Amino acid sequence: MLLCVYALRDELKQLCFCRKPASAQKAYERWFKQARQSGIAALTLFAQRLQGYWQGLAARCRRPFNTSVVEDINNTIKVIKRRAYG
Repeated sequence: MLLCVYALRDELKQLCFCRKPASAQKAYERWFKQARQSGIAALTLFAQRLQGYWQGLAARCRRPFNTSVVEDINNTIKVIKRRAYG
């Protein structure tokens, strides 16, 4: 049972590296089917809840942005403020 969860976790991680929404959709449908057939209640519930976020996950395939640049700017502002207070 634990091996099944680890395998499905790794497959779900691979969705983050899909560059085409169509390939991500196929991979997600395959993952969702396997999660439902696993017979693990928590995994089935997680898969059902993840469906509501699928549009956002698919959008990441089209535009793979992250927030690291914004976080860096915020950190720089905090450092400047800290230095200004002495």
